[in-house]
Amino acid sequence: PLFVHSLKNLKRLVISRSQLTKVPSWLGQLSQLESLDLSHNPLPSLPPSLQELKHLTELNVTRTKMNKSSDIILQDKQQIHYFLQKHSSPDNG
Repeated sequence: PLFVHSLKNLKRLVISRSQLTKVPSWLGQLSQLESLDLSHNPLPSLPPSLQELKHLTELNVTRTKMNKSSDIILQDKQQIHYFLQKHSSPDNG
């Protein structure tokens, strides 16, 4: 929804099981976001705009099409709890 980007004080956003194939770049404008759940979507990668989420401490990308190369986008976020599992391996993790 277009109104979400105007919610500057939003702390947690769950967009799991939404059939997203691309993360909206405007998510980087949610400056107070602490937790983002993108799990169970066929996402191949994360947008650079997520680097703008300075308060993000939890990112759930389990059961997506991402691989370890997606870690690059989060290299400066040392305190983030980052969940990544291969979408085809339900027994991992």
